[in-house]
Amino acid sequence: MGSHTVVESASTRRRRCWETGMPSENLSRRTTTRIEKWQAEKQERRAKKDEKRKGATSEDADGPLSASAPRLLDDDTGLIEAGDLDSQPQAAEIVPLKQEQAPAEEVEATVVEVHAAEVLVSLDGAILRAHLGSSLFSDAQSRNPVAVGDQVLITLYGSAPARVESVLPRRSSLARGSGDASRGKGRLRTQIFAANIDQVIVVSAAEPPFNPRLIDRFLVAASRDELPAVLCVNKLDLGLSSEAKANLEGYAALGFEILLTSTVTGEGIDSLIAAVSGKTSLLTGHSGVGKSSLLNAIEPGLARRVGSVTQAAAGQGKGTHTTSSSRLVPLSTPNTFMVDTPGIRSFGITGLEKEDLAAHFSDILQLAESCEFRNCLHDGELGCALPAASSKSAFLDARWKSYLTLLSELH
Repeated sequence: MGSHTVVESASTRRRRCWETGMPSENLSRRTTTRIEKWQAEKQERRAKKDEKRKGATSEDADGPLSASAPRLLDDDTGLIEAGDLDSQPQAAEIVPLKQEQAPAEEVEATVVEVHAAEVLVSLDGAILRAHLGSSLFSDAQSRNPVAVGDQVLITLYGSAPARVESVLPRRSSLARGSGDASRGKGRLRTQIFAANIDQVIVVSAAEPPFNPRLIDRFLVAASRDELPAVLCVNKLDLGLSSEAKANLEGYAALGFEILLTSTVTGEGIDSLIAAVSGKTSLLTGHSGVGKSSLLNAIEPGLARRVGSVTQAAAGQGKGTHTTSSSRLVPLSTPNTFMVDTPGIRSFGITGLEKEDLAAHFSDILQLAESCEFRNCLHDGELGCALPAASSKSAFLDARWKSYLTLLSELH
């Protein structure tokens, strides 16, 4: 068989040189220069990747839960130096799991704080960071797939952050709607405030002014979610207006428990402790009413310890202020937990039809029996009993206005 010579085309020759980095005498000087430049850039990119990989390895060696530098944390009682928190005798210990502690199977943990893409969970006395699995975001109507108080299944990855795989069934929850339904921007998205709670404590105060409209929204949400509600009026040392006193008498007549407290004089603190003992309570209310002050009054130093846990567990200098996100806080009293929430300026109502709203205003529901039509929405219909009754009671009139505002927001 005769031999033959394989002639290498110019394109094949160039490709071989690009891949091997070996220049050829048969290539033009322009092509050779391009190959040499590409090889230099490739080596530079590889060097940068190696340097970045070494930096990440060094950072992991410090542990993902290492405490950041001292900083100021803010709560209703003033500024707290977070660097001084290590001296607190009851401060929760932030313990990163060691590699040999990581089981192959999923484990159950409790969510104690929620951030945008990760949560802090409590597991066997340690506070751990855990990322949220993508499968948790399948419900487009829910703003947060995981809430404070949730029992979750997590997968552990040694010293790296864990991952939340699923949320276990909730025995209770309190939800609100986020958005602005009053301006025709569509349905509100559901945001779970807290899960697995026993009661809602709605905190108001003499200052900022007593806000019955916001209180009514909390009470409707608690009724919808079948949770008992307690009204706590703080800053009693500043005095209550006659209008606030009249409203409190009205709420008391509806059967709501009323607590009057002052963190300055200590009045009512014992009653608050008795009300939360042995329960998991959601503490919520308008901004500035003194929720963190109440927590410190119930258990001195508590807000400081919460700040310490938050700062250390966030890691890499990403600590948060003590009132910027909801958190589940264990108290020293057995089986007693508080869910502390940031100040609320708005509270939308979801999960109700217009026809069902009156059922969560017990005074309006009672008067509805006197309406001429059984399907009366109490919104100006002929034969409605509300106009005549509300003209005789300022409290009922205010409640009816709250009802009508909520009615207009429901779809």
